Amino acid sequence: MLEQIGVSLFGVGVAGMIHLLNLLHSARASVYYIVERDLARAMDIVQKCHLRDTTVVSVDDTTRAKFSRMTGDLRIFPVLQCDFTSTL
Repeated sequence: MLEQIGVSLFGVGVAGMIHLLNLLHSARASVYYIVERDLARAMDIVQKCHLRDTTVVSVDDTTRAKFSRMTGDLRIFPVLQCDFTSTL
């Protein structure tokens, strides 16, 4: 049996939503944190996708307690995904 992978997703813009949808279709992946500037958007996505175990972290919280808890969370598998999208 394959190991479960815990994920922190940074941003739920265009690329982030593509990654989130792929993660939701994976039996191995669990999204435990979403870091997003637009908290209302992130909370709406958490609700619509039924992400009961997901904590939304504000970009402003990245130097505070929630970010420290997230980076120390042993459920999170360390993966770095850097995407840039532009609508210009």
